[in-house]
Amino acid sequence: MRFEHWVYTLPLRLRSLFRRTQVDRELQEELQDHLEMQIKENISRGMSLGEARYSALRAFGGVTQVEEQCRERRRVSYIDDFLRDLRYGLQQVRRSPGFSILAIFCLTLGIGANAAVFSWIEGLLLRPFPGVAHQDRLVVVVGTSRAAGDKGEKGFSYDDVSWPDFVDLRRNCKLIDALIGDKITGTTLSIGDRAESVAGSVVSANYFDALGVRPALGRGFEPDEEVGRNAHPVTVISYWVWKERFHSDPQIIGRTQLLNGVRHTIIGVASEGFYGTFVGWPIQFRVPESMQEVFDSGGYKLEDRDARWIEGFARLKPGVSIQEAQEEMSAVARRLEADYPATNRGRGIRLLPLWKAPFNHAGELLPILKIALAAVFLVLVIACANVSNLLLVRSLARRREMTIRLAIGAGRARLVRQLLTEGLILATLSAASGIGVAFWCRNLLVVFFPPSGAWSPGSAAKSIGGWSRSAPACARSRPCYSDWFPQFKPPRLILSAP
Repeated sequence: MRFEHWVYTLPLRLRSLFRRTQVDRELQEELQDHLEMQIKENISRGMSLGEARYSALRAFGGVTQVEEQCRERRRVSYIDDFLRDLRYGLQQVRRSPGFSILAIFCLTLGIGANAAVFSWIEGLLLRPFPGVAHQDRLVVVVGTSRAAGDKGEKGFSYDDVSWPDFVDLRRNCKLIDALIGDKITGTTLSIGDRAESVAGSVVSANYFDALGVRPALGRGFEPDEEVGRNAHPVTVISYWVWKERFHSDPQIIGRTQLLNGVRHTIIGVASEGFYGTFVGWPIQFRVPESMQEVFDSGGYKLEDRDARWIEGFARLKPGVSIQEAQEEMSAVARRLEADYPATNRGRGIRLLPLWKAPFNHAGELLPILKIALAAVFLVLVIACANVSNLLLVRSLARRREMTIRLAIGAGRARLVRQLLTEGLILATLSAASGIGVAFWCRNLLVVFFPPSGAWSPGSAAKSIGGWSRSAPACARSRPCYSDWFPQFKPPRLILSAP
């Protein structure tokens, strides 16, 4: 019975909502028919026409009141009331442009500033790698040592991981989908009669697949390309290099490019919007781990367990917490320490959130972002207080209007709903404007931390740690702030062609 009732009443309610004028006209005609029938019945009882009509109206209890009762029975009156309140609220905004503009301006500043700072926090700390899928499952892999030095958590200093240890971890850890090796480097990129210093990285073969990044052209690295000493001179260039330096050449795959004196075959172009896994350093090329010696002045390290140079990431399996993966990693590290005491004594492995990556130094921005967040929150509180005062003053000016509405039968709850609707209109307009301000300010950090210049060996940690970061927010947001202002384009160091 309940289901049949809904099948019957639902079309009627929808018709009352979307064809309100027609339904109201039909209601008035029906009530008028009932009224005329009552009048005829009264006349048949011996009443005059005037007395019969008066008696019928008294028996009816008022036609207007009956109409309102029938509308309420449709159960869509609250939607009609809201739409009427919305129209009236928009009329009030147009009637008081000065008040509306001032209130919207105050809230826009507060909402826009907060949204902008939250976007910085998300882009630098929570989701720092644009184009990378499922960053909530991505963690940093660092080595720990009890040796003297800058202390990390629990008295350990952080260090990189050797390639043999990295391979053993990848082989023995079952709670991790993929271990990703990465090491920032650089070279002089020579194209035609010009050359420039650019940042690149030496990566494991699963780099693109593990990050969920599909090359725009070509392919990523094959598993066997990370094995062997300088055995696979291949590279995947960035989308920016392909577009700006190779002029979006569709036949780029298979061409060769000189990198650090070795000719590499271009096998792929990274997807647009993917800048790599180093905050503030848009990586322009990537080579497999087998080419480590070409880009590292310290010699061949792929077979040296004591050479710690890998800056890694791990993608956890779905449903696995960082604590569970840490326990497994620590167990493997203890086995490695027992098997290779000469190189691994006192060393362990630690998993950290992305924002705590010691080689990215993004966490060092946390105090500044905290101060900025507190400041913009205070701005929002002040803006809300100012708007509250404006609304209070405006309510005093509308006291006569509210008194008249109460006198003609409006309930206090009805007036409260009307005022809430007007406040909702102001809040919605302010939120939309605030989002626009936040979008415009999303790369404002470029102004505070301008690009530091071209890449040079050893400059990455110094520049990032010293706040001379190459537009960290720029690497997060698309389009980049440098697309708007030419003075913020990535630095170009023009050298003589080799």
